[in-house]
Amino acid sequence: MILKTASNTENKKVFVKDMARHVVRPDYKLHPQNPTVLPLDFLKKCTHTFILRTPEKSVPSLYRVYRKTNADFIPEDIGYPELQVLFQFLTELTGSRPALIDASDLLTEPTTIMRMYCESGIHDRFEPGLLEWKAERVQGFDKWDGWHDEAQQSTGFNKIQKAKDSTDDLALPDDVKQLMEQSMPIYNALYQLRMRS
Repeated sequence: MILKTASNTENKKVFVKDMARHVVRPDYKLHPQNPTVLPLDFLKKCTHTFILRTPEKSVPSLYRVYRKTNADFIPEDIGYPELQVLFQFLTELTGSRPALIDASDLLTEPTTIMRMYCESGIHDRFEPGLLEWKAERVQGFDKWDGWHDEAQQSTGFNKIQKAKDSTDDLALPDDVKQLMEQSMPIYNALYQLRMRS
């Protein structure tokens, strides 16, 4: 989400990134008037955007990171139900559908998708410099060792210098495969609402 703040002389945009699972209440069905943990007046001030990734990639990726960091896999962290609830709620609250980008579209058509994203009101204008950056360590990621390695090694969309590790060929257990299958209907429904060229 992007929060637009205004003072006497400036209109400042602040980008806030979070996962739907951490914004939507665990008992969201009991709170139809606001299923999130955020105040309605705050949500109304924001411009909301979503990025969507197929469970065929996101579920194995999350499972591998859990294994790589020796943490117990938490199926609820996948968060597709919360993503759908948040998207639908914000659409109703704001009266317009938030910008929704599919990660595969962004990787195959970065210029087109980023131009559309900017023109949806996110940025003043599209700039080619938004498509490339320098690979570097981000200190804020240090407390999540192993979780953002590929992001820090990237130089653009789909430009990652990744060294092969022990989790690349990891076989997925049946419950992880089942989670992937259960998440697909939500993904497919949201995929139909994505920005497309």
